Amino acid sequence: MRMRWLVLLLLLAAPVAAQTPSPRAPSTPGTYVDRWTLSMDLAFTGRIQIASATTARIVLEEAPTVPNHATRFSLAQRVLNEPQFLAIRLSPLIAASIPVTATDHDDDPATPPIVATTWTDEQLQQLMTQQWNLFASAFVPASSAPGVTGVSAAPASGVVR
Repeated sequence: MRMRWLVLLLLLAAPVAAQTPSPRAPSTPGTYVDRWTLSMDLAFTGRIQIASATTARIVLEEAPTVPNHATRFSLAQRVLNEPQFLAIRLSPLIAASIPVTATDHDDDPATPPIVATTWTDEQLQQLMTQQWNLFASAFVPASSAPGVTGVSAAPASGVVR
C-alpha cells in the first residue's frame, strides 16, 4: 500500500518538476517584469527627473513664439515646482521604450537578476527634449495652459452642436 502512495506521489510531482523554469541566460532582453523593475528603480527615476528638469529650464528660456509654447511652459513650471511629477509618470513609459537587459549575478534562480538599461544620460535627455510637446499635451490640460482661452467642455448630454 505504501508503495502505491509513493508511486502516485512521484507521478503527481513529475509534471510540477517539468514546469519549473530553468535559470535565465547570463544576460537576456528585458521582460515586462524586468521593465517594471527598472521603472521602479530610484536611480532610473532620478535620471528621468534630471532630464525633465533640464528640459524644463530650457523651455522656460525659450521664445514665446515657439509652437505650443504655452503648454510647454506650463509643464516646465510644473516640473520645476514638483520635480518628481513627470519622472514618476514617465518611468514606466520610458522603461517600456528603451533597451533593457536582465543579468543573473549568480546561479540561484531565487535571486532576482540585475535589471539595467544601456542608455546614456545624453540619450535620455535627447528623448525628453524631443518628446516634450507630447508630454506637455498629455500632462497639461488645455484649459490650464497660460494664454489658452475659449476652451469649453461638451454639454452634459455629450452632444456638441
